[in-house]
Amino acid sequence: NYLIFKNELEKLESFSLSQSEEIFDIIEYLYDSNIIHRDIRPNNLMFDRSSQHVKLIDFGFAITLDINDESKEVPIAGTITYAGYEFLNFYS
Repeated sequence: NYLIFKNELEKLESFSLSQSEEIFDIIEYLYDSNIIHRDIRPNNLMFDRSSQHVKLIDFGFAITLDINDESKEVPIAGTITYAGYEFLNFYS
């Protein structure tokens, strides 16, 4: 039983690492595209069983932002408990 459990645990760890990497890739793509999702949280990450990939959903609060335009005000939106450091630092 221990060997079966250990094997399953190793598969789960590998799967979790793969999904975590996909989430970071999604966030990196958004960052590089100057897209602010403003509500990245577990409820907005879905796993597509057919493609075996993570998908980010609910772009209702998303905006594009010109990083060089510091005068543009960005209204607060999304789930504050999942807000990024940069966002919280900007409004403090």
